[in-house]
Amino acid sequence: MMRRARDGSFYSMIGLVLVTHGRLAEEFLHAVEHVVGPQDNFETVCIGAEDDMEQRRRDIVDAVERADNGSGVIILTDMFGGTPSNLAISVMKEGKVEVIAGVNLPMLIKLSSVRIGGDIKTALREAQDAGRKYINVASQVLTGK
Repeated sequence: MMRRARDGSFYSMIGLVLVTHGRLAEEFLHAVEHVVGPQDNFETVCIGAEDDMEQRRRDIVDAVERADNGSGVIILTDMFGGTPSNLAISVMKEGKVEVIAGVNLPMLIKLSSVRIGGDIKTALREAQDAGRKYINVASQVLTGK
């Protein structure tokens, strides 16, 4: 879906799909919307231990199709090597559908802004940078160590 800017021009938005163990994907979406407001082109796929994995893969494909408006989709997973990540990687298309493992809230907040009108390569880099930047040991930050 193309969006209209204040000047009347149109811009695009990179789609996001969260794929996680349990209900983590839904909770991340709730947290993002609490911090930055409602999100369009943002889908979740929750994977349970007893789920049919081929069905969950189809759910990921469907979520990618719903989230994509022509600017590409970033799939975010909770842990590289886990089932959600492996399923997401199976639908990856370089430059069009990319996967980032190790999702955290700062990464999602960064993506909520850079995905609007941006390119997928830049969004991936900025999300990865934000995700790393905000991993801190509080005592070390507070004492300057």
